[in-house]
Amino acid sequence: MSTPHARRPGRRVWYLVFLVLAAANIAAVPVWGATNRLTGDEPHYLMTAESILSDGDLDLADEYATRAHAPYHHEALRPQEVPRPDGARLSPHGPGLALVLLPGYAVGGWVGARVELALVAAAVLTGAGYLAARFVRRPAWVAPAATLAAGLSVPLWVYSTQVYPEMPAAAILVGAALVWTGGSDRRRPEIAAVGLGLMVGVLLLLGLKYAPVAVTVAAVSAWRLRRNRRALALLVGVGGIACLGQAAFNVATYGGISPYSTNVVYAGRSNAFLVADNAGGLARTYRLHGLVLDRHFGIGRYAPVWFAALAAVPVMLVRRDTRAAWTPLAALVAVQWATATWLALTMRGYWFPGRQVVAILPLLVPALAFALARVPALVAALGAVSVGVGAWMVYALDTAQVGAGRNPFWLPLPGFVPAGAAFPDYRTVTVPTVVLPVAWCVLFVALVTVLYRRALPGVGRRPVTAGDDLGGIRLLVGFPARNEAPTVADLVRRARALDTRVAHVDVVVVDDASADETASEATAAGARVLPVADGRTGLGAGVRTILAEATRTGSDWVAFMDADGEYAPEDIPGMIATARSARLDYVTGDRLAQGRPLRMPVWRWLGNRAGSFVVSCLAGLRIRDSQSGIRVLSARAARRAEIPHDYNYAQVLTLALARVDCRMGEVPVSYTRRAHGRTFVRLPVYLWRVVPAMWEVMTP
Repeated sequence: MSTPHARRPGRRVWYLVFLVLAAANIAAVPVWGATNRLTGDEPHYLMTAESILSDGDLDLADEYATRAHAPYHHEALRPQEVPRPDGARLSPHGPGLALVLLPGYAVGGWVGARVELALVAAAVLTGAGYLAARFVRRPAWVAPAATLAAGLSVPLWVYSTQVYPEMPAAAILVGAALVWTGGSDRRRPEIAAVGLGLMVGVLLLLGLKYAPVAVTVAAVSAWRLRRNRRALALLVGVGGIACLGQAAFNVATYGGISPYSTNVVYAGRSNAFLVADNAGGLARTYRLHGLVLDRHFGIGRYAPVWFAALAAVPVMLVRRDTRAAWTPLAALVAVQWATATWLALTMRGYWFPGRQVVAILPLLVPALAFALARVPALVAALGAVSVGVGAWMVYALDTAQVGAGRNPFWLPLPGFVPAGAAFPDYRTVTVPTVVLPVAWCVLFVALVTVLYRRALPGVGRRPVTAGDDLGGIRLLVGFPARNEAPTVADLVRRARALDTRVAHVDVVVVDDASADETASEATAAGARVLPVADGRTGLGAGVRTILAEATRTGSDWVAFMDADGEYAPEDIPGMIATARSARLDYVTGDRLAQGRPLRMPVWRWLGNRAGSFVVSCLAGLRIRDSQSGIRVLSARAARRAEIPHDYNYAQVLTLALARVDCRMGEVPVSYTRRAHGRTFVRLPVYLWRVVPAMWEVMTP
């Protein structure tokens, strides 16, 4: 992640952040005004808490009879469950959230329960901010600022006091993330395993809808603990007991493996039917962006700051110092987002927008901090708009100007309603419904691109340094060659002429089973001709032979290039001088410094750009020409280089050296398209051979 010597915000800062969030959340509790009381599922959660406290059971029959809901829901409350044969009424929402609310409810009734949730939400966001500080340490103000921007925006500020299990579930996910990123599961694996197993159980207790993300927490934890059998056994044991215990309790109490077995809609139906009845395929895929863009219930409509957070997610996955720690958090976000897209009952109505993704939004605080550190002016502006809309929304909800699940999109904030025209209304298929998402996606990709360019360090791209001061260097120049007789002799002579610039030049041609006079032409020109090591064939095997020969002969630097005449040996001294002056270990020639080279086919140029983008993402470095056929390595880099397959070397060599933190650079070089023969690259074979090798290098 960030440099270990950078200062993080101190404890006093986080205490202050917690106090600000707690005060704002508590201020959102509507203890005044009889017009704005609890609706939807909220009264049912509170009545379960009341039943546990007063009766010691889950039967709500007497709570209905005595109108226990009257203080917070004036109208008659419609039951959501079917009565059992003995007349008992069991809420289909289960006891998870009710158990969480017991302390607050016992002290202050329904208001106390909401104050408790306000404090939980403040703690969750403060924990998310502390998590963000592990990813972004400079500037020190970024993580606290991102925390406040997220916590005081919609939907987190609204859900900080709404009686739903979203914030407690978010607390579990943030807790798991803190364990993973802090290394607690490595220092105290047994204790962490027990804690993570309990977290999985609590997630399921809060609701069956959290099953996918609970499985993800279990899978990530198991992977991290895989080398400690005892800790892994504890994780599986504790998590398994918690899950099986809940299933047994639910079957005995509710008649099914989930409390939803008592729901008036699904009573008598299996849980498989419940999932199948709500799951959607392509018809719901629009929710992938609709959860953000929908005119009425997309979170981006109310808090554009989430655009910046979501844009930073892929960039953090490709940046080397954040990739490992961010990947499991991104997995949690992806799984819950997929659940909200294809499994959740609805993304509209019944409750305030964004409910289905609230649990994972605090995990996006590190991404928001990451974006704020890279484009501070833009993200700060988005944050200011989001906090302003959030404050107005909380006030409007508390004074009943709008309803949380009824019409928050009619917020009486100047300019808010007209701005809705910029967002698609997915209830009807019209031209704007198609055009607006495309426009927003273009803007989103542009923001991702800006973050990508500002966040990924360059590879030391510099102009060529004059290569006159190279005295004392032992250089080996290698040419992997196959059927290159028309060009190899000229290249060898030009490479040998470099001995006027360096102390010693050793020119080697690795003959890859040529069927022409490549070997004899190279020998006549003064090169040493070697066969490919171990009887292998292929460009990758040839380069591997050159690197091994450089290490064997004790060369200070090794340079190699294709033997087809496309590259000039005269560029080598400048590449070495640039590497020495910038203290680089590995320098590649950049053919694309001035755009598409003359006579390079467009399809090849586009393929190079696409391949360079992929390699840049995997290496965590911005690389312009990842397919270059001329490269220079120091003796250290040559020893550490890894080329696991024989077919090619271009991508895997760069990825292997990036993995061991060799300093890299690019310098402009000359390029002339080959005048004879044809390239060996065939796209299907290339992908079939190279992609597995790239995977092997990236996952040693």
